[in-house]
Amino acid sequence: METWRGDGYAGLAWGEAAFLLQRLDEPVFAQHLMLKLEVEDLDAWWAAIQTKALEARYPGVRLRPPTEFPWGREVHLIDLAGVCWHVAALAG
Repeated sequence: METWRGDGYAGLAWGEAAFLLQRLDEPVFAQHLMLKLEVEDLDAWWAAIQTKALEARYPGVRLRPPTEFPWGREVHLIDLAGVCWHVAALAG
């Protein structure tokens, strides 16, 4: 698993799977705060990410399944760098 950033974008990559964020403020990423990733279909993304067995393959990665919060439904993923990714469906 790799966390990367460049040209004002941040992302996570696992083999052939790569997820990009929109433009990102570098100091926010450097402080290991929360980042938001928007996907077209949260349930499909969750099903696909479960097939990767990230927690078993990368000790330290933590996943929380889709959860309803006051602001909307999200999956939380903490990567190896300790960054918490809030994955949500694209705003309609």
